Amino acid sequence: MKCSQIGEYDRSFDPHFSHLPEDFSFRTLSSLDFIKPDSITFLKNKKLLSVFLQSEREKKIERAYLLVEKKFFTELKSSPEYDILSKTFSGMGTVDSIDLSMALLSLPFYRKKYGKTNDMVDGRQMGSATIHPSADIAQQVFIGEGVEVEENVTIHPGSVVMAGCRIGKETVIHPNVSVYYDVKIGPFCRIHSNTVIGSDGFGYRFHEGTQIKIWHLGGVVIEDHVEIGANCSIDRGTFRDTIIGQGSKLDNAVHIGHNCVVGKGVIFCGQSALSGSVRVGDGVIFGGRSGVGHGAHIGAGCSLAGGTVTMKSWPEGQRLGGYPAMSLNEWLRSSVAIKKLITKEEKRD
Repeated sequence: MKCSQIGEYDRSFDPHFSHLPEDFSFRTLSSLDFIKPDSITFLKNKKLLSVFLQSEREKKIERAYLLVEKKFFTELKSSPEYDILSKTFSGMGTVDSIDLSMALLSLPFYRKKYGKTNDMVDGRQMGSATIHPSADIAQQVFIGEGVEVEENVTIHPGSVVMAGCRIGKETVIHPNVSVYYDVKIGPFCRIHSNTVIGSDGFGYRFHEGTQIKIWHLGGVVIEDHVEIGANCSIDRGTFRDTIIGQGSKLDNAVHIGHNCVVGKGVIFCGQSALSGSVRVGDGVIFGGRSGVGHGAHIGAGCSLAGGTVTMKSWPEGQRLGGYPAMSLNEWLRSSVAIKKLITKEEKRD
């Protein structure tokens, strides 16, 4: 997509400057925390600007274009941060609504990336899939276009591996697993039945009475020695990959939202869940039915007791319990106090 074409999808687009050639075409969309070359990215408010400045302030991004929400641009234009952004990005424009623009622009990039992908004919039949001779693939397994399967992989009946995936050596995929396109699974992993890896994240933008879908361009990366239980779901990233770190273990019925980055050796007990864009440090333990709200960061070595839900970030090494989450000791004391109050009221009755 050329810069001049942005206005075809979002009529509120207003260019401010561009150092890019007129015939330059963007290849993809990016999020502010992971900006790719040749991409368009989005800035909505001061909070996101702060996140960007902490990570990218001294780094010039090649051939990246920034869209800013108009009501925030008025404030931004007179600030010193504007000079930083103008030096960092190769171009900048404004739109009425970043949320809406993100949704509108995602569709043409999605069509360009996946529109010609063939997942109707087995890649082995087309000759596009690369399967190591030692791999053990059962009958009734579908292998998509361009899939790579390394040595000693086992894939059981009913599983589907869609286009562009890579399955690392010694990995075992049990029956009826669905692996969507562009998922990378490392070596020595185990994926149990009825798990879905790479489905779209739950991303929509409400506009004039309609929920407009954000089409997801990212993938999923499962690092080595990860085990994923039955009936789990791991969403693909919006514009970057969702990542499950080395040696992490997921119990049954665990959900990982889009854009999450999970560290090494993390434990998820049954029915625990992460909302979108959560960051989890190494060695964190999630008790059963625990959860983390959108965008929160959970520091390395934290543990969440069963049923704990947090909507905010926590530094490393914290032991948490309850809802809203608090220190485990505080939660236990409050539970005892509440029980005493209930007992006292029951005696009055």
